[in-house]
Amino acid sequence: MPAYNVGRYIKYAIDSVLDQSYDKWELIIVNDCSKDNTRDVVREYKDNRIILVDRSSNSGSAYMPREDAIKMAKGKWIINLDADDYIERDYIKKLINKAKKIQADIVGPQMVLVNEIGEKQRILAPSNDFNFDKAYSGREAVNLTLPVWNIGMNGALIKRDLWVNSLAQYSKTGKREIHDDENLTRILLINANVVGTDQSQYYLRSNPLSVTRTFKLSTFGWMKSNDELQNIISNAYGKESPEYEKVSIYDYYCFRDVTSGFMRTKTDFNTFKISLKLIKKWHERIKWGAVISNEPV
Repeated sequence: MPAYNVGRYIKYAIDSVLDQSYDKWELIIVNDCSKDNTRDVVREYKDNRIILVDRSSNSGSAYMPREDAIKMAKGKWIINLDADDYIERDYIKKLINKAKKIQADIVGPQMVLVNEIGEKQRILAPSNDFNFDKAYSGREAVNLTLPVWNIGMNGALIKRDLWVNSLAQYSKTGKREIHDDENLTRILLINANVVGTDQSQYYLRSNPLSVTRTFKLSTFGWMKSNDELQNIISNAYGKESPEYEKVSIYDYYCFRDVTSGFMRTKTDFNTFKISLKLIKKWHERIKWGAVISNEPV
């Protein structure tokens, strides 16, 4: 559980783990130099299964704290739970049972959007009419993430060995971009033999202060992340593959979301000027032929 300035919400996340019907777990919380009371809230818990780790410097993303926790984990399975989200009571039990039933390396949940006070808003992915009984190869499952996410990977149950191997494959030095964890997810799927889904519900809170849900210049790091995603998909499927074309469409969707966020946000003049240059650069690189052929007017 990466945690940065989530003092308002982290109690709900921790309590949802403590309330699990499956009790053989450890919860590793990596405090990413929070400036609020996040650390104090965690320290109130006396359960020795809850482990608090403090980073020495802020990473600026969820990826690096997540990586820290994964390297510390002792169990066979790992679930990523963001500190402003929470899970239903039988969540771990259901995912583990599904993994055993279909011999899966990964089992993804159903992601449900909730508002700031935890009220359900809508199902995000998979939809209720999705075939939750079907097992996919990892390479098939990647197609369910492009150009939009049709499966839920927040809070997915993933074998620790698969995590370690995929992290080694995607390891690099330097500051991570805020969407690098999405690329790592694609690598995890490519490397998996069997991927399943379950209707266990992961509650994704609409937190306007989340580092992945606010506009700032670092949001344009999505361009770099998408360059890497193109390389990942090219190496796995080839540049002439349908999967590679879907990445081009996905890049457009990202461009559209960032531009929309920019237009809704007041910025200082310098940020405004730099943003316009980056928007122009991103617009020029989009493969508009692929977008237009897949996005009928």
